[in-house]
Amino acid sequence: MDAAAITKTEELALLYEITKALSESLDLRRSLYKVLEILSTSMGMVRGTVTILNPLRNEIGIEVAHGMSRVAMERGKYQVGEGVTGRVIQTGMAFVVPKISQEPLFLDRTATRRILRDQELSFICVPVKKGDQVVGTLSVDRPYDEAYSLKEGERLLSIVATMIAQHVINLESIQLESEKLREENRKDIRRLSTPAIDMLVQYHWPGNVRELENCIERAVLLCEERVIHSYHLPPTLQTGEQSDTVPALSLEEAVASLEREMIIDALKNTHGNMSRAARMLHITERKFTYKTKKYRVDYRTYR
Repeated sequence: MDAAAITKTEELALLYEITKALSESLDLRRSLYKVLEILSTSMGMVRGTVTILNPLRNEIGIEVAHGMSRVAMERGKYQVGEGVTGRVIQTGMAFVVPKISQEPLFLDRTATRRILRDQELSFICVPVKKGDQVVGTLSVDRPYDEAYSLKEGERLLSIVATMIAQHVINLESIQLESEKLREENRKDIRRLSTPAIDMLVQYHWPGNVRELENCIERAVLLCEERVIHSYHLPPTLQTGEQSDTVPALSLEEAVASLEREMIIDALKNTHGNMSRAARMLHITERKFTYKTKKYRVDYRTYR
């Protein structure tokens, strides 16, 4: 995608891909890596980072990065107010650098820009906020291009930062409610299945926290196992009647959905070990392999 000529249709497609990336995995770091990969393609990004503020140490560190080594990430430490990233954390406002070679606040602690001495870079850094609290930043480097609108780049990146923050809030709310209700009902429920959390995250929750509480409470009451599955959730989440996200299923489709969920669950429990996962479901490894291919489940994802 040509970032200099991005259309509204392309922008919507980009945001849709990012929404999918955020909802595909319960592992936040994995989701963020996917988001940065998407931005690399769509914004002509040379590298990108997500930093997190450690409030106890008052230190900012790089949580995930694209186009940067682990050693370089370790070097990327800042105090609040220090450099461009520290300034964004301190003020809660975006910072755009047209040419990093001309910006004294740009510290390049990671020492990754020195490699590209012959190439001028632009830098966009936006805050990631939970309510009014700045918890981190999202930033990208891209080759300097006089025709590219850095203001538009900042706007788009700010939207993505808001999506990331909302996803974190959703995951935290689901986990907190699950823990609270497990204590209240004294059931030994250990976790939510991947499809169940996907459905919870993708639903738009018109009733906000109260509706989420009622939903989890219902699932806990219905669940007689240690895992809350998608079929323990209310019909409005399963059918998409209100969420407009999940289509109504035929019997064959419902069976396929349940099979896929059980396969994913088995792979998660065995860290991607196909033989052990097959034994857990009491089927042959050959049949299990056939099912994973049929439902496009990659065992390597769960290792």
